[in-house]
Formats: sequence, C-alpha cells, structure tokens
Amino acid sequence: MATETFIATKDNQLQSNAATTNNSTLTALLLYNANNATLRPIMSFDVSGFVGEVTDINSAKLYLYYYSTYVNDPVGKGVTAYKIRRNDWVESESTWNIYKTGSSWGTAGASNTTNDIDTTLSGSVNMPASYGWVEIDITDIVKDAITNVSGIVNILLKYTDEDEAAKGAIFYSKEYSDDTSLRPKLVIEYTTGSTSNFFQMF
Repeated sequence: MATETFIATKDNQLQSNAATTNNSTLTALLLYNANNATLRPIMSFDVSGFVGEVTDINSAKLYLYYYSTYVNDPVGKGVTAYKIRRNDWVESESTWNIYKTGSSWGTAGASNTTNDIDTTLSGSVNMPASYGWVEIDITDIVKDAITNVSGIVNILLKYTDEDEAAKGAIFYSKEYSDDTSLRPKLVIEYTTGSTSNFFQMF
C-alpha cells in the first residue's frame, strides 16, 4: 500500500446572511446552520498528478482539522461532502449567490442537485465529541474526478440535515499559516505494483 496527500488548492465558505460576500481569504471554514444563517464550505483539490490508476485506489479521504465550535456543539451531527458540478467556480469570486462573476448557482448556496451538486457522489461523517481531524471518505468523488474532470476534485460541505439547531463547526482553511499541516487535505491510499502499473513500464 502507498499514499499520496494533496492540499486544497481552493476553498471558500458560502454564507446566506452575507449572500454577496466572498470569504475566500479567511483562515477558517465555518459549517453552520440556524434560522438566520447557513454557512457551507466549498473546496477543491488537484489530484491530476496522482501516479496510479483509478483501479489502484483503495480509499480517498478528506481530512479537515476541527478546532472550535460556534454557538452550540455539533457533536453527533451528520455532515455530508457532495461533488460540486461547477468545475469552473472561482475562489476569489464565489459567494452564496454566484460561483463566479456573472454566473449564478442554479440555486443559491450551491443547492441545485441538477446543476450545482451531485448527490449520488458523496461521503458523510458524524461530528466527533473532541477536536482534531475529521475524516470523510470521498472515494467515489475522487475516482469520478480522475476519470471525468481531469483530476479536479470539487467539494461542498453541508449538514446532512440542515435545521435550526444553531450548531457550528470551525475548521482551518488553506489560508491558515500558523501550522500549514492543519490545512484541508485529501489522502489517497492505493495499491502499488498492480498489473496496470506493470505494463506502463514497457
């Protein structure tokens, strides 16, 4: 077995109560939902340099470093990572309303399941009781990205059940500079020495 680690190349948080504000320079990503605001992190990883084949992949996991709560502790709350269909979303321009200047999400907040996100490609986890790395298996999303999207993995993070519980989880973003090892990362575990790799040698 071998692993390859990829650090997020883009990230942002979509914020319903600041629908035209771009948050891409923040050092934190807030996942939150209440009756007055919903915040959903989005991020991208470039795995086009992955050395193996899709068939070699055993798992691909998203790691987010959870370091604080907001309002109420989200322990036990389900979190889902969905594939974003808008492969051309722009980090410095995207907001709750748009994915790039002049182009609106199908439904604000990247909510449209036909044009914005693919709910058939997802991974989920329940928020832990303690701080540290939160791990979400997104193997299907990564395999799809390598096969169909030139290795660009685009993710939307939201609570599986968005209600008015006012629970928030705060993760470090790719802008966090005090300890860069805590930035969002994607770890692919794969089998080496497969038949496909063998024939690539000749």
